[in-house]
Amino acid sequence: MRILKPSSSSQSRLACLEETKDALYILVRVQPKARKNELSLTENKEALKVKLKSPPVDGEANKELVKLLSKSLKIKKSSITITSGKKSRDKRVKLEGVEPREIEAALQQLAE
Repeated sequence: MRILKPSSSSQSRLACLEETKDALYILVRVQPKARKNELSLTENKEALKVKLKSPPVDGEANKELVKLLSKSLKIKKSSITITSGKKSRDKRVKLEGVEPREIEAALQQLAE
């Protein structure tokens, strides 16, 4: 397992991303029952902050999280799996069959 660390290049790595041989993981902090759905990065870029309208009841917020990530990152819902934190605000989300640099670029745009 390789954690993406800041590099000396102009485009710095995000601490919320973790790359393995077969997948990319994103550390996510969810805020359910928000006024609107919204993605941003935490101030230190250690997690993707996701505001969701859905309440954390019967997995509704988790379903909405997968749907929002799919739409925002332009990947299939079937490529997204919540691997830990299904009943927590802090989650680890697995993205399969994605190009890490493309996901990182999409997340960098959120930080701007």
